Amino acid sequence: MLRGCKRNMIVLRGTGSDLFEEAYFVVKEEAERRSETDMLEEAERIIDKSSPTRSGATKRIGLFSVLGFLFGLFCGIFALLPFIFN
Repeated sequence: MLRGCKRNMIVLRGTGSDLFEEAYFVVKEEAERRSETDMLEEAERIIDKSSPTRSGATKRIGLFSVLGFLFGLFCGIFALLPFIFN
């Protein structure tokens, strides 16, 4: 428990994320001059970025994995062709 400290927080409920039910953000003192809308947009951006189901990073990783597998498969087949047809 903190005593003698004052912290401003943003509590975001119902984030729509598969991972986070609620998110708590401790606001920096210099950020208090910003509007509430700006702070909420930033909090939602952070949640979107950290959720793998909402980000495009997961799709890129999946695509590269499939392409890498197919490339390895074709290289293996071409390497075995001389032995098969010999």
